[in-house]
Amino acid sequence: MGLLLRLVILWLALPGRLPAQVGPPPVIVSLALQNGFCVLAFAAATGQVYTVQATADLASPVWTNPVGSVVGVGSVMEFVDAGVTAPSRFYRVAVGAGGPAPVYSLNVVGYVNRLMQTGTNLVANPLDAWDNTITNVLWNCPDGTVIYDSFGGSSECYGGVWAPASLSLNPGDGVILVNPSGPFLVTFAGEVMQGALTNPLPAQPMLKSSMAPVAGLWEFPAQEGDQIQTWDVTNQTFVMHTFSDGAWTNTPPTVQPGEAFWVNVSAATNWVQNFTVVGGGPPIISAPQLSGGKSNITFLLSGPAGSDYVLQVSTNLLNWSPVNTSTIPVSGSINLTNPITGTSRRFYRVYLQ
Repeated sequence: MGLLLRLVILWLALPGRLPAQVGPPPVIVSLALQNGFCVLAFAAATGQVYTVQATADLASPVWTNPVGSVVGVGSVMEFVDAGVTAPSRFYRVAVGAGGPAPVYSLNVVGYVNRLMQTGTNLVANPLDAWDNTITNVLWNCPDGTVIYDSFGGSSECYGGVWAPASLSLNPGDGVILVNPSGPFLVTFAGEVMQGALTNPLPAQPMLKSSMAPVAGLWEFPAQEGDQIQTWDVTNQTFVMHTFSDGAWTNTPPTVQPGEAFWVNVSAATNWVQNFTVVGGGPPIISAPQLSGGKSNITFLLSGPAGSDYVLQVSTNLLNWSPVNTSTIPVSGSINLTNPITGTSRRFYRVYLQ
């Protein structure tokens, strides 16, 4: 007879400790940049300690803990971060930070700086600004700046006013921005979009961008014959990339958050990015599967990207040993494998590090 394995997967606090009773996950309701300061606003329950954390990269986030902390007073509170010199910075709010089971804000906000060079620029809005009209997201363009979208629409800016002002720049889209003056900085600020981000790609040339504010063509559904044109802003020229025989010719396209590109797919499809950043809820472990000739057990551990979880094992539910420490990647899941030979039973649990 094969080895009888009794397996229990548990989500538990550390032995002898119960997770602190913290309030519900906060929601960051606004973010504004004012004179070199970044101001976050969120509802804060009376007596709860809220810790603001930040990271410069959402592809492999390392959260600075803390940027600062405030004690809730039962109303919407503001937190001011003076350290906004980085080209990009993203924020979340934690309740119970440093404890065994912190709770994180339901959303992540941030800003991305993009330098508009003299001449032509391909521009994208990498964040949901709540109001994505060009009047809001491109508010500081010099006189004579003109933008063009994929559908032949255009608008010109004079005195800080766009005419017409009806165009929007939503995450995933792009525009051509022609700057008649010297270089100037555009700061995109807003909420990081999460979930199954779906960007339609019709079978015609379109200006597009990543809906997730990460570098590269993350999860782009490349098909044979697809063409992407990136823009070399220094030399003011296009660079063509064609997907052929399973690879991009002329090097893979390189794009940064806030940068758009022309794409012409061989067949209409959707660019779906499964993107999750916020952390704090319990991880989810799939039903275990036997592998390696029934000598190993494998789980799929899912959780918020960037969160660190420790997998522990026990044979008696009293004494626990760590067997794996994992950082959830940007995809939101990771496979864990552990040998099961030499014992008749084994129990597993995970906790937030």
